[in-house]
Amino acid sequence: MPIPDSQTLLLPVLRVLADGLEHSSQEIRERVKVQFDIAPRELSQKHKNGIPVFHNRVVWALANLNMRRGPLGHSEAIERVRKEVYKITEYGRAILGRNPSELTIRDLQRDSCPCQTTTGIARVFALSRPASCSHFPVMDVFRTTKLSRP
Repeated sequence: MPIPDSQTLLLPVLRVLADGLEHSSQEIRERVKVQFDIAPRELSQKHKNGIPVFHNRVVWALANLNMRRGPLGHSEAIERVRKEVYKITEYGRAILGRNPSELTIRDLQRDSCPCQTTTGIARVFALSRPASCSHFPVMDVFRTTKLSRP
């Protein structure tokens, strides 16, 4: 089976952590590798910089699940306990409680705050949000600053 992209790995990685225990990134990679039945030949594929493709994609899935609210607006579905060790959060359990058939980055963005109704980069520049939302404090600059032409 070809190596899945990092977005396809979001739900399987989250399910590995569903037991609530701490898991190393190595253990997560091993369990996902078995689940997707990835052949040794595919595991040996490397990017130009020498990093294994599969390793890189699992790292990106972990990063997207662990992303704090920021410019992309994700919530933390997992937390990094210490270097290379993760566990699921209450938010991650809530995602799994809905029994999704798939999980996308857009789902993580959408679920992070009810005020986020636009998609993609347009969300960063959206000019309407509830005053109680603090996800994008930098947006206040866009609201209050008038740009003038020289």
